[in-house]
Amino acid sequence: MSGDTRNTASSCRASEVWLKDVTVDLRAQLAQGNALPADAPQTLSDRILELCIANDFDSLAVLRSSAANRGIWNGAILRVIEKIEQLWEDDGLDPMRVLNAFWTLRRAFDALSYDKVKAQAPGPDKPTVLIFTPAAEEHSFGAQMLMDQLLDLDLNAQLMLQQSRQTLLRALSTVHIDLLAISVGYDQSLWGLADLITDARAHSLAPKMPIIVGGRAFENGAEHYSFLGADDILTNHDKAPIRIHEWLRHSNKQGIPGHA
Repeated sequence: MSGDTRNTASSCRASEVWLKDVTVDLRAQLAQGNALPADAPQTLSDRILELCIANDFDSLAVLRSSAANRGIWNGAILRVIEKIEQLWEDDGLDPMRVLNAFWTLRRAFDALSYDKVKAQAPGPDKPTVLIFTPAAEEHSFGAQMLMDQLLDLDLNAQLMLQQSRQTLLRALSTVHIDLLAISVGYDQSLWGLADLITDARAHSLAPKMPIIVGGRAFENGAEHYSFLGADDILTNHDKAPIRIHEWLRHSNKQGIPGHA
């Protein structure tokens, strides 16, 4: 079995666990709301599902503002959860599109819920983390999950998924980024990565910007990839948010966290 095949199988198992955990959590949040789910028009839940599959958060926000009340919106969300679960179980859609759809639904629920204060635009004191996946990457769900976790830590996390090196370098030369995280899932994306890291440093507006790499391509151990020139190589996804937070806290003070 190839490394990429093992990575894909492992990713599917981890994704299924994540999907089950988050559906339980989201249902619990709906049950605890001030307005319990009410019957919602089938057309509303169908439209929400369509926008989730398209990852169209802006249109979801517009649709949310047109919902009659909390109960109807929550009822539609509950129905969409059931539809997404059915798509997963029946293989009715590519698994990564199903996961991306649910990720969009979760983010929309968190941001657009009647019961939560809408997040304000990140202030100037909030560090900005840019999460980048190379153009050759077919799957980006891990990067999306990382963004969720960083937002929970009150960081300003932004995504650049499946983009070219030119797009990344242009962004770094025009926007102040405090930390660059590059997610790599497949071995082919390692080609040219060392040059990309060198160029990213040269183009960055932040002279001390840490560059961290992580993803399933590095599961064999960080020691095999020191040639890339990254400041840190993360082999454990669960520890990535805390490690990134440590880098942001120390990068302007002590240099490399965890080193003498």
